[in-house]
Order: sequence, then C-alpha cells, then structure tokens
Amino acid sequence: LLSEAIEREKDEEASRFTRHEVKNSVLVALAQVEKLRATHDEAVSAAKVVTDPAYDAPVSSMLSSLRVGLYQTLETVLSQAMAREVVHGVYLLRTVPVRVDDVICKAHGYGARMDDSLFPVVTRPQTLPVVDVDPRLLLHIHRNAVSNAVKYGRKGGVVATEIEVADHMLTVKVINQPGDH
Repeated sequence: LLSEAIEREKDEEASRFTRHEVKNSVLVALAQVEKLRATHDEAVSAAKVVTDPAYDAPVSSMLSSLRVGLYQTLETVLSQAMAREVVHGVYLLRTVPVRVDDVICKAHGYGARMDDSLFPVVTRPQTLPVVDVDPRLLLHIHRNAVSNAVKYGRKGGVVATEIEVADHMLTVKVINQPGDH
C-alpha cells in the first residue's frame, strides 16, 4: 500500500514536470510567432519585401493559424492540470466579480452579441448581475459541457447555453438537441 502511494506520487510529480515543460515550450513558441509576425509586418510596411497578396496573405494566415493552435495547446495543458487538481481535491478557487455571460461569450468568441445560431446564449434576467466565480473553472466546465453536447447531440444541431441568476443562485445549463448516440 505504501509502495503504491509512493508510485502515485512519483507519477504525479512526473506529470506536473511534463505539463510545466510543455507549457514553457508553448510559451516560447508563442513568443517566437509574435516576433516573426512583428518582423513580417514591419518588413511589409517598410516595403522591404514585395507586398504581393499571393505571398502576404498565406504567410499572415499561417502565422495566425500557428498562433491559434499554440494557444489551444496551452489552454489544453492548463485545463488538464486544473482538471487533475479538481479531481484530487487540491484546486484552489480564484473567485473574482464577473458577469458570467461576458466570461463565456468572450472566451468562446461570441463577441458582444449572443445570438449565434448554433451556440446561442440566453440570460435570465437579460442583464445579469456581477457574481463572484472562478472564471477559469467556469470556462473549463462550460467547454466540457458544450463538447459533450456536440459529441452526443444531433449532428449540426443547436447547442444552447442558458444562464440564470435567481434567489442568489447561479445556474448554467447547456442544452442540445437529442442525437443518435
């Protein structure tokens, strides 16, 4: 029993070290992408390179795509670390006053409008009050619920998020259309 506990601790330490190294590597790569983009934009604006759209557009697109992919990788690493901490009961809540709809909409790229046809966000009341929540934990849970709704719901179906604050209680529901699963 003691040897199992020691093995589990060693595995957890190795996993923490790996996540830390991956996170640092992704952060370095993001810094390099930002520097490459700045160098490219500077060269184009100073007309040091030919500003042929056939060249510039694909380069800009690749840099943007690389940046997005690296941020997604970083978010995955950080989310996995948080999930592990939650499961093991060692996650420390970091609550701040926020409007929940703002946190969800901005993080998922919905912008100021919440009338996305496939991923609508409905709030009750229409203007939500500020509440104390842990935004990272909220986003992690919401992202997981939306992912499950897409995976198990109707292909191409609507996945709605309903956010309600009533009687000092925050309720967030992710609702999909039934699928074949």
